[in-house]
Amino acid sequence: MHRYHVVAAIALLITVALFPAAARGQGTANDSPRITAAEFPQRPLTIALSAGPNFNLGGSHGAEWFGTRPAAAMQFDLMMNLRIINRWSAYLDLGITFFETRGGSGNDTIGDLLAKLFSPVSRTKPSVGIGLACTLPLGRWEIAPRAGVGIFSAGAQNKTKTVGNTTERFEKEISPLYVNAGAGAGYRLSRLCTLFLDASYRCPVQRATAAYTVSRPGTPAETVTATSRSWAHDLNLSAGVKFHIGARKR
Repeated sequence: MHRYHVVAAIALLITVALFPAAARGQGTANDSPRITAAEFPQRPLTIALSAGPNFNLGGSHGAEWFGTRPAAAMQFDLMMNLRIINRWSAYLDLGITFFETRGGSGNDTIGDLLAKLFSPVSRTKPSVGIGLACTLPLGRWEIAPRAGVGIFSAGAQNKTKTVGNTTERFEKEISPLYVNAGAGAGYRLSRLCTLFLDASYRCPVQRATAAYTVSRPGTPAETVTATSRSWAHDLNLSAGVKFHIGARKR
């Protein structure tokens, strides 16, 4: 099912990219450009900084194993776009979402104490994504749809406890892969700076995993596992500023 989502996103991106070119081909020779050539600089590299709310769309499936996250959290993004050809570019998106995971198996007094002592670190959930974007200029405005893949990390845990002849081990990994589709709308203030609004949707294609194992001498180990798709399923809305590096007039 998720493969169809990826194919649909790529098809939509290509259709949106080709439509303006077809529309320009129907114009007449008397049509004049809305802005001068100086306002269409070549931009081989752009660096965008943005911030905004991140909304959890995945619910809290498997909360007894993985814990829960709040319905909304703050997210900061640094996105770099390198122009490949014409209006197409490859992007690298580095994101940080700030929230605290509550509950879940394997929590203990020492872990809770460390989480409180290092709260800014424990609340930091990084993500990294790559993909393709298409910039469509509309005068001083521009629209930039994109699609890609990435990985979101909400932490891992590996805890072992031995009491007498019984050893208990708990392992948890919340670093699912995801597919991403988004779009930004910007207004160019100058040749080197653009203000923009952005919307981005992430859908996981990999589950978070957890395993609880009990072993005793002379008997086979007993293992219980759990998975969850509640992580990296979210919607991010943000606003920011984009800087055009190496911009020059055509």
